[in-house]
Amino acid sequence: MKSGKSIIFILALSLIFMTILPQSSQADPLDNWIAVTSGTDNWLYGIAYGNNKFVAVGLFSTITSLTSPDGVVWTSNTSGSGVDVYHLNGIAFGNPFGNGIFVAVGVSGTILTSSDNGVSWIKRTSGTRHFLYGITYGDSIFVAVGESDTILTSPDGINWTERFSGSFYELDGVTYGDSTFVAVGESGRIFTSTNGENWYLEDSGTDMCLTGVDYGNGTFVAVGQSGTIATSDHGINWTVGALELTGWLHAITFENGTFVAVGESGRIFTSPDGVSWTERTSGTIYTLEAVTHGSGKFAAVGGLGTILLDYDETPLDPVRIWRAHYIDYYKKIQDAYYWAWDGNIIEIQALQFNENLIFDTNKTVILRGGFNSTYSTNPSSTTINGSITISDGTVVVENIVIM
Repeated sequence: MKSGKSIIFILALSLIFMTILPQSSQADPLDNWIAVTSGTDNWLYGIAYGNNKFVAVGLFSTITSLTSPDGVVWTSNTSGSGVDVYHLNGIAFGNPFGNGIFVAVGVSGTILTSSDNGVSWIKRTSGTRHFLYGITYGDSIFVAVGESDTILTSPDGINWTERFSGSFYELDGVTYGDSTFVAVGESGRIFTSTNGENWYLEDSGTDMCLTGVDYGNGTFVAVGQSGTIATSDHGINWTVGALELTGWLHAITFENGTFVAVGESGRIFTSPDGVSWTERTSGTIYTLEAVTHGSGKFAAVGGLGTILLDYDETPLDPVRIWRAHYIDYYKKIQDAYYWAWDGNIIEIQALQFNENLIFDTNKTVILRGGFNSTYSTNPSSTTINGSITISDGTVVVENIVIM
């Protein structure tokens, strides 16, 4: 970093230089993915949406919950006293008995519940020490799956009953649709159940590991190893195909007539029917582990705290110059600096920007980051994947992280 006249950092957390990732220039709205500042560098393995809140979970009992429904500003919360620091692999939201509750599952049979949108958590007795990898809610019950073909059910997220276990295979994903639960896993394992109590092993037609499954448009779609795609109308008879991948697809979700599958190296694919797929530009190289939909957008999470949001519509420009009588909006921080007057405040949403900033004008500006999508509050921070060079003027930096 070069300095000229002066630079004041009020909150600059670290200076770690990374490869700058290209931003997407595609016009297709499903290619319009943006990275937000998650507030953690722990790996995130699961995400769910409910009660107008996103909640993501991951390594070391990481629980990152959204403080507003816009998907931009995130707050990290601990899992609470008496909860072991275990990895959390999946999360679901349900509404048993009219009470909205998030349920997270993880290693050694860990099950946590939260009735206040991910702020505080209570550890529950699962009755198993097997690792749990996936969870869903449907037909008024939660179903969790894990290693050794473990399947657990609960009417409330609190009291759990083991329905199946004993083999050496692993179940990684589970969903509900068409009055049927479908669980998928290692070596192409697929189980179905119409009530959560009695489970039947189906012929998947593949021995590839299946890691995620969801239901939409009258079709179950499972994804997994080497780009494997398996589809079924009712969960019993499956048709197997594959995308041209050497890596894994880890998760899939369906909403608004579209399946979205995510996986290794930031790969994102979309499909209206589970058969024809289009690759999207994610803007990240980090593995994506989970994906969901809420607040009008898809959200994917993964490596090193990565959180990506897809906007159905072009989002409000994420940078603005606040002036006493009017406000100007911009897509890039550098553009806002160019048009700023001496003494202006540049407000920036809590996103990640891939820019090398050059401040070379004899003026004083304030860069204030961490804002939500309406600029009404800034409790978070903005991440700049690049460098700052100052050769003239004064720059005051607040809630900005330089990577």
